[in-house]
Formats: sequence, structure tokens, C-alpha cells
Amino acid sequence: MQDPRSELYPGYSFHPWRRWSHRVSRKAHRPHYVGWIENNEWCVEEIEEQDEYALHMCWKLDPDSGEITESRFLCFGDGALVAAADFACEHVVGKTYKQAGQLHEDLLEYQMRDDPSSPALPKECEGVKEIVCTLVVLLADQCAQLPIQVRTPLQEMESPFKRVGESVSGVEVDAVWVKQATWEEKKDKIEQIIQTQMRPFIEKDGGEIDLLGWHEHTLFLSLSGACTTCPSVRSGTVATMQSLLRDRVDSRFQICLKLR
Repeated sequence: MQDPRSELYPGYSFHPWRRWSHRVSRKAHRPHYVGWIENNEWCVEEIEEQDEYALHMCWKLDPDSGEITESRFLCFGDGALVAAADFACEHVVGKTYKQAGQLHEDLLEYQMRDDPSSPALPKECEGVKEIVCTLVVLLADQCAQLPIQVRTPLQEMESPFKRVGESVSGVEVDAVWVKQATWEEKKDKIEQIIQTQMRPFIEKDGGEIDLLGWHEHTLFLSLSGACTTCPSVRSGTVATMQSLLRDRVDSRFQICLKLR
């Protein structure tokens, strides 16, 4: 059925905003992070201006952890730019500035889509992602100049299992148990580690991790979502997860990762 507005407004059906995803449309019309941060202590800000647009973004940080506790933006320009900026602000809150600085166009696109196979924006609007991601990188670079010590996600994942006998998240590491446990007991422990120590960090960057099964000492894990586009996923991320499971469950474990 033809949209009646097409007859009233020639070219209506071909307007770029008609081809935005529903998620983009909602953000463009009702952005959540528009505004400014009044208390500018431990704040950073950047502005990008051209003839056709202006985008101002600011972050407020926790000085003890480098975590972004608040993010706001002001924008003059296309509605797609408003939506992209709002998605970026939503993405960085709760992350350290180092994590936030890893935001890239593919990850932003993934968050803006209604489903993985449908583009969030038409080609003529795709430039807004570059504008927003560039501004995020500039903000992260500013944060790096502040006197804040920040732990990386890999350090956060790795450190709880360095010492046998230490209790982490209510789970005690027992070297005797590691040697005597059955495969079913180890499976329960693996799933608990994935749930409490891996999944939260993977989900922060728009990914999902699941245990598919194992054969002898090879564990089959699946990784889906935005994390699959990260260049370090098959090196640093896998090595860290493998180290956790070897220290906590069985030193013979190898991880086979399936990207979806």
C-alpha cells in the first residue's frame, strides 16, 4: 500500500530518513543524552564543526578508575548525527576511557541496526559514524593526559585467577578440586566463570559468549555480535580466556573459538 504522504510530498519515499532503522529513528526524535555536564570537575570535552553541522560531546570521569560516569552531547545537524551521538554516549557510560576509545564505525553500526542483516543508515548518511567515532577517540586521548590509572579489560578478566586459594566472586580456587573434579563438575565451573568473569566484559562491547561443548581437552566457545570485528579477538581475548580456564579448571584446556 502506497504511503499517502508520497502524493502530498513528492520524493517523500526517497528521503534518507525514510531508510533509517527504527532504532535510529527513535534516537533521532527522542535522544536521551542531549545536554551538558554542569559540574566540570574531571570532565573532558571536544567539538567538531563544519559548515553543515556542529557536534559537542563531553564526558565526566571517576578519577579513581577512569570510568565514564556521565556522557552528554549537543548537536546541530542531521538527525542521523543526533542518533549516532546518542548511541555513542550510551555506549561509553560505564566503560573506562580506554574501552570507550575503542569504539569504531562497525560497532556503532551494529548497535544502531534493528537486525544484523539490515543497514542502520542509507549510504548518504554513513558519514555521521566517522564524525562521532573520531570525536570519541579525541576524548579518549584527552583522558589519557589526566592522572588516572586505568586497568584494561584483559587485566580485569585475568587478575582474579592468578593465585590458587583466593576467593573471587564467592568462588574459591582449590588446587585439589582442579585435579579431582569430574567433567560434569568442571562444566558447571566453566559456565560459572563464563557467566561471572567473561560475559560482563564481552557484553560491554556489544558481544555475546556461549559454551558450545568440548572434546577431550578442547573447549568450543562461540562469540557473536560486535566483538567479532575486533582485531584482537583471536589473540589477546582468546589467550586471556584460555588462561582463566586453565588456572581455574584444568591446565590442559585449549579454546577453539567460533565467530558468529
